[in-house]
Parts: sequence; C-alpha cells; structure tokens
Amino acid sequence: MLFAPQEEARGELSADKQPVELARFLTTFIQGLRVVGRAGLGRAFVEDAVDTALRSLD
Repeated sequence: MLFAPQEEARGELSADKQPVELARFLTTFIQGLRVVGRAGLGRAFVEDAVDTALRSLD
C-alpha cells in the first residue's frame, strides 16, 4: 500500500484522506502524465497538472 498507518499517526497524512483513494488517484495521475508526455502537450501543461495534484494532497 502506498501509505501506512504510521504516516497518518505522525501527521504526514491528514485524517480526512483515505489511503486507498489516494493510491488510486496517484496511480491514475502518473499514468496520465505518461499519456500527456507522449501527446507532446508540453512542460507547462505537465507542471500545472503536477502543481494541482500536489495541492490536492494537502
């Protein structure tokens, strides 16, 4: 599993976040980045997407 209970206990994972849902999101997002890379949408597009994904983890 991507996240363990210890991360939540140490405050590294908010109590309102579901580890399985986050793992699915990150897996899908990373696969999507591969598609975007192959489509040649550019670095700015990827950086915007990564920024948004990272904000969703806060």
